[in-house]
Amino acid sequence: MDLLNSNGRALTWIANHPRCSIREMANGMFLTRRTVWGMVVKLHRAHLIQVTKEGRLHRYEVGDLLLRQTLFSMVKYERLLA
Repeated sequence: MDLLNSNGRALTWIANHPRCSIREMANGMFLTRRTVWGMVVKLHRAHLIQVTKEGRLHRYEVGDLLLRQTLFSMVKYERLLA
């Protein structure tokens, strides 16, 4: 999966904001909830994120520890270049 496309942005967002909701992602990424939902479905089908239900909300987080650590290091490196 290309981390520079919108799905990669969503995966990076989830890695930086564990246990986030669709609404929080949409507001933070300046996208509609429907758009974010589509990205989340793709990431979940690819087994890149885990979904936890809390009451009426679904919470999302990166499932694989190694992937999470890799994303964190990429984001830190990207901030150094900015």
